[in-house]
Amino acid sequence: MTFSLSVLLPSQEALLQRMQHMACYSQQLVVALGEKGAGKSTLLTALVSEQEEYNSALVVCPMHADAAEIRRKILIQLLSEPLFDDEEPLGDTLGRFAPAFSKPIHILIDDAHMLPLELWAECLLLSQQKCAGRPIAITFASEPARARALYSELGSAQRSLMAPIDIEPLLPTEREALYYTLMSRSEDVPYVPRDIIKTQLEQQGGRPGEVIALLELALTPQTQAANSSKGLWRLLAVAAVTLLVTVGLWGIISGHPGEANSADTTGTGDVVASASQTEDNHQVTGLLVSFGEWRLKSYFANRKQSLDELLQAEADAKAAALAQEQADLALLEEAKALAQVETADTLNSASMHIAGSTKAQTSQDTVSTNSSTGERISNNYSTVGTAQVTQPTKAAQPETIESKQAAGNDLKAAAAIKVATDMRLPKHGYTLQVATVGKRESADTILQRFANEPNLYLVAYRDKLVILQGNYANQAEADAQADLLPQRYGGGKPWVRAWKDLGSYQPIEAVSSGEISN
Repeated sequence: MTFSLSVLLPSQEALLQRMQHMACYSQQLVVALGEKGAGKSTLLTALVSEQEEYNSALVVCPMHADAAEIRRKILIQLLSEPLFDDEEPLGDTLGRFAPAFSKPIHILIDDAHMLPLELWAECLLLSQQKCAGRPIAITFASEPARARALYSELGSAQRSLMAPIDIEPLLPTEREALYYTLMSRSEDVPYVPRDIIKTQLEQQGGRPGEVIALLELALTPQTQAANSSKGLWRLLAVAAVTLLVTVGLWGIISGHPGEANSADTTGTGDVVASASQTEDNHQVTGLLVSFGEWRLKSYFANRKQSLDELLQAEADAKAAALAQEQADLALLEEAKALAQVETADTLNSASMHIAGSTKAQTSQDTVSTNSSTGERISNNYSTVGTAQVTQPTKAAQPETIESKQAAGNDLKAAAAIKVATDMRLPKHGYTLQVATVGKRESADTILQRFANEPNLYLVAYRDKLVILQGNYANQAEADAQADLLPQRYGGGKPWVRAWKDLGSYQPIEAVSSGEISN
């Protein structure tokens, strides 16, 4: 028998209004934290019904669900035409369809503690986008352990994008009101003293699920208890009969007469008869022990095999869980590294700014004929990712031998960048994953930035370009180099990778100097 809460309690109503206010006006990922039975699903369902002006999508995350499945469930509820790629991030898909939405978007995910880390990162970024003039509202319901562990792994900038909310336990008066409200909706009304119900409710933790479980226990038919007691008496009767039969057989076996000399009535004869009878009893007992071991040999063998299989399955499950957790942490670190990589869009904007400044300076030099023809240099600073790069811009002058020599030097510097041309990557040792980008222009810029470092590799993985640096014999040497690179060039710490794990990475065949832009 199951019950649904169609009417919220006062504390739940207050929490619902708070979550509704944050969904409308806060540009954060709201996470409702509560153990099983705390009423998380009830709050999300009520929140969807209260926000009729939103285009809402409510998804319950199943166990072991992949990111593509969750994206597909969300987009099917939001888009009228299912023409999308569930392998593409949610931010890119909703950004492409944003002009078609007339209502703001609200995404609600229940059991978010089973959600892959990839979607947690996507939803954090998605909360900063807008649709129909309003921020995209995202609300999760999760168990506290998983959400707090993830929150502790985030940096200060990412933590400001998440707003955890604890679901407080119900007050004793609310528990009692909930119990009797649900009991009035049932067909049976059990007779349980009010004082006993009140005492049991006060001993609970204050979750609505505990109150429902107590009511279901009170409504359990008495016939089930009677049937269970009859089965217990039958089991006891069979055990008693078996015990009596065993005792009787043992008495018959132990009472078998020995080969005693009946004619001998002396004390010596009695001693000999007693010793003979004892020897016969030992022989019978030994035969019974051997027979019992023979009959139970297969039982103990099967029992040992089942126990070994159970222990092996438990060890395999723990190993799989540990491997999945390590893979999730690696994916989160890669997402953090991607947030600090220079992108082609920022580089293009910086280049356009430099070109505009150069044109203006050239016009000014042409008009002012009486001014000195000396070379003026303006320093343009553009912040790309987390590193600050200084780019000098020279005034436009007629083409001279010196300018040709400078251009030749730039081409030589670009050709000096070391890029892997071998079709096979090393199989042993370690390397550093410096950056992962989506466009070739971004890769060229990063290669120029690390031009002084030896052993630079440009490889392809799926639809991304990955830049690797170095070939180190052991992990300690790679870790030491990974600590030095941020001190030289700024940015985050590179990812130490083993060559044996990069079998699916394809090296670029050759990179000419003309393909790398200065």
